Amino acid sequence: MHEHLNARESMLDAIPDSILVVDAEIRLVYANDACVRSLGHDRAEWIGRPVFELVHPDDVHLVVARMATLEGSPIEVRILGGDGMWRRWEVLATQVTDGPAAGGFVVSGRDVSRRHALEVAGDDIGLLRAIVNHSSAMIAIIEPDGTVRSINGAFTRHLGYNPGRVAGTRFESWVAPSQRDWVGLAIGELETSSEFTLDGLMLHTDGSEVLVEFTVTNLVNDPTVCGYLAAGQVADSLRVARQRAEFLASHDPATGLLNRTGFYEAAAPLEQRSARTGEPFGVVLFDIDHLAQIKGLYGAEVGDAVIQSVALRLQGLVRGDDVVARYDGDEFAVMSPLPMDGLLSVRERIGLALAEPIVIDGNELRITVSSSLATSHGNVSLRHLVEQCETELCGTLPMLGEANPVTDSPLSERRQIVDELRRALDGDELRLWFQPIVGVDEVSVGFEALLRWHHPVRGVLTPAYFLPLVALAGLSTRVDALVLDQTLDFMTALGQAGRSDLTVHMNVTPHQIGSAGFAERIWAERTARRIDPERLCLEITESDLLRVGPAALENLGRLRRDGVHIAIDDFGTGFSSLAHLLELPVDMLKIDKRFVQGLGADAMASNLVSAIVGLTANVGLECVAEGVETVGQRDFLVQTGCRQLQGWLFDAALPASIAVAKVTGRDFPAGGASGTCQPGSSVISPVRRGTQPVRWRGGPG
Repeated sequence: MHEHLNARESMLDAIPDSILVVDAEIRLVYANDACVRSLGHDRAEWIGRPVFELVHPDDVHLVVARMATLEGSPIEVRILGGDGMWRRWEVLATQVTDGPAAGGFVVSGRDVSRRHALEVAGDDIGLLRAIVNHSSAMIAIIEPDGTVRSINGAFTRHLGYNPGRVAGTRFESWVAPSQRDWVGLAIGELETSSEFTLDGLMLHTDGSEVLVEFTVTNLVNDPTVCGYLAAGQVADSLRVARQRAEFLASHDPATGLLNRTGFYEAAAPLEQRSARTGEPFGVVLFDIDHLAQIKGLYGAEVGDAVIQSVALRLQGLVRGDDVVARYDGDEFAVMSPLPMDGLLSVRERIGLALAEPIVIDGNELRITVSSSLATSHGNVSLRHLVEQCETELCGTLPMLGEANPVTDSPLSERRQIVDELRRALDGDELRLWFQPIVGVDEVSVGFEALLRWHHPVRGVLTPAYFLPLVALAGLSTRVDALVLDQTLDFMTALGQAGRSDLTVHMNVTPHQIGSAGFAERIWAERTARRIDPERLCLEITESDLLRVGPAALENLGRLRRDGVHIAIDDFGTGFSSLAHLLELPVDMLKIDKRFVQGLGADAMASNLVSAIVGLTANVGLECVAEGVETVGQRDFLVQTGCRQLQGWLFDAALPASIAVAKVTGRDFPAGGASGTCQPGSSVISPVRRGTQPVRWRGGPG
């Protein structure tokens, strides 16, 4: 057969189409020059080898089926080129039936790869280019060696690159440096006709990184593409979703502050530095008091707004190296690299800021917070400090007290009471009653002004029933003004009745004494009424000392220099330091009634009362004991050295007219302080009444 072909080789080499001759065993016995040029094989290496080794595995079955019949038009198959790339060929085979080549085949072939590419676009390559360039997807053709052959217009629109600059460069060179190694490796190991999807950061010409979701398909063996096809979209929504997921893993969605997990992650460097250097660090925990009641009165949306307002104020107060977080539902944490005195300053500063009113939907809310702090020098972990603070907070959080028909009532009823409170302020239903303060001889030395609500249906209500709602409803400013006016009116009435020697105590809040013009208003009002400043005493509870800021201290100082007395109420319950006695212009302490009620029954209470009385004597302060209900309590206090007493043993709080009458033997002067009490009026009070009050000697002198 070989001799038979040799005579015709020169003629076959002149044919422009590729010609292959195979024997009956489908082995290659001849290939003309056009075939060698088209495929690029070394003819000598392929002679004698099975011709199916040149055919794409997916097309072998088509070739076998056509050889069995040799009928029909030419077929397209993929033929392996000498460069390892697949060519798309159109082939036609003829069987040799006689002579030395009997049983073999003569195969003529033509490379139609380019024509096939044109047919994809309907024989319009311009249309194909336009579609690819205007596609929203970024398309890149990558050579088998990883270099970029071409990119479409979307690649330029999204990343800004000139196609001519990208062509011939490595594809991974346009990927963010942190991802180049694995992207290049993934493409290089991609199997034939398989694909993978990657979410990679591509580099923009402006230096930014753009998240792109790419699908890379291995079409190296495809005669049309002969490489890798990378098609991608800018993954803006994916990027946003991922960033949001990462944010929520460490942040509170409602406030934007760190959550518990993020708090410990952000604080870890400070904690580690402290463990290494011994530098101090500490944590302050804040808990919003009665947040559930705020939500119950105004709704969950207002409660959420309160939390967001607290978060904003905290963010505006902390320093750059502090770590602030919403640690739990109504609990916030601040970690700071400060010693104890620095943490105390942080706590005081934040407490004052949070005491400012919050205005939501026209409602002015005033909140209070409970706080606890702990410090370490690296020998105690942050988690342990937080646990210490939480334990302390659990034991010191303010309680609403016993069951209360107002604060424990349904939401609709509480809102009704708030509306009634607003009407009460306009209708003269809120009035001051006055409880006497006596000396050791049980002769009157003054009064404490106590607010009462003369409810038209419920009777006379004590502050424990309505003050929580006053604060939540934003009515505190109006109530404070009412208390001041009625106190000064009562003092005027006493003066007109000839008892200008009696001192009247008025309770004030940190917000009230810290407000602008407070000292000036008291000075102007008492001057207009010709009231001796020495006969007015302002009481502030010990638990409120933490919330007294510079403005309040200035007001208190001005009032004290003017002659007004300043007293610390409920002394012994607020965990204050003795330093407050030096910082504040205080000249009187009032022993909390809980200690007084324990006299004679609790040795600790007796010791504490003795210590407080001794303290006041040593530092030159006056001392008043509240809640005196028994003769035994009175005797103990007098023997200990307490010079002023107040409580049910001497008398209950009285309407202004009755109080004036008791100390003067005369009726309340016309036009004086308001407030009368008809015989038989009921007073609802949560305070336990002890023994029946004895007759109080309230005469002159």
